[in-house]
Amino acid sequence: MQKSKDKFFHALLKAASRGFQDRLKDLKEFQVRDILLSRIHAHLTKYSRIIFSLCALSVIIAVIDIETSYARNNILCLKILNGTSMSCRLEQFTYKDIRKTCPRILFFTSFLKLSLAIISIFMNYALYQYYTGELRVMRIKRYLIRGQTGVLTSPMAVLFILECILCTIHMPPGFDASFRPEWQLIPMIRLYQVIKLLKEHNELRYHRLTNVLSSLVKITFEDTFLIKTHFLKHPAQVLLAIYFFCVFGLGYVVFVFERANMSGTLKLENMVWLVVVSITNLGFGDVVPMSPGGRIFVGIASILGTLLTALMIGVMRDWLEIPPNERRILAAIKRQRFHRLKMEAAARKVIIILSIDYLFYNQ
Repeated sequence: MQKSKDKFFHALLKAASRGFQDRLKDLKEFQVRDILLSRIHAHLTKYSRIIFSLCALSVIIAVIDIETSYARNNILCLKILNGTSMSCRLEQFTYKDIRKTCPRILFFTSFLKLSLAIISIFMNYALYQYYTGELRVMRIKRYLIRGQTGVLTSPMAVLFILECILCTIHMPPGFDASFRPEWQLIPMIRLYQVIKLLKEHNELRYHRLTNVLSSLVKITFEDTFLIKTHFLKHPAQVLLAIYFFCVFGLGYVVFVFERANMSGTLKLENMVWLVVVSITNLGFGDVVPMSPGGRIFVGIASILGTLLTALMIGVMRDWLEIPPNERRILAAIKRQRFHRLKMEAAARKVIIILSIDYLFYNQ
């Protein structure tokens, strides 16, 4: 009997030690996983900054290239056609005319396009590194199956290829006479990479509690969740940033299309005013787009203006709404004020009654 008890307790201690060892193993695995995720987070944050910086640089170079191309167009019109810059277009000239008349400007624009091509190569490399980090996160969280070890064999392959294409398209060097300058607006599409920057700078992405809750509930927090939380945390800043980008960015795009078609008012401030009027849904009609591209982007500005107005109303409503705690404070203040007024009224009545009694007894 004693031997059976000893065997039972020995087996119980052995099972407890195994469970304790398993717990220690799980704890060590969790710590290693946490360290790896923090390192990958730093890796992704670094490359998201690099990608957005390269995007901003490519947009700046594209804008400089557009303005240089139109300046070259003006010089060609003045030197070759002996007319004003408003009466001719760049399609009327050949590459030889451009090379003979404006060799320095042609060299500068070719240098800008070559710089844009080099930046595109670096952007593709940065995107590959970023998606490699995302793949490591998925591998640590065990979202992948066997065989999905590379970026091109993972579920993110289609998205990676699409982003590489979007970050590569631009006007190549040496085709100044074949493409119109407004084609250089295509690199502005790359500004959507700001989503990666906001996503990686959100503290909820790699927070321990977020990881624990997502593993318990078995829910993967998508990019839209991180963007919405960033908007809820800083609503005014996000709305102002979107508004100013729509005003000046879309205003410049409309200006380029209007200038390319030589129609409408060719002043940037007028196009910015047109976008402001369209976003606010006023529509004075003093400035009207005449080119098809300008009309399309003004329509987009009108739609964005409606969405921004709705978001602004929601933000103002949340800002002006009184929380429950403040409502309780206001209710307590009102009750105290009502009680004070009630006591003052009662005191007045008592004084009046006493004064009447005093007068009555004196008579």
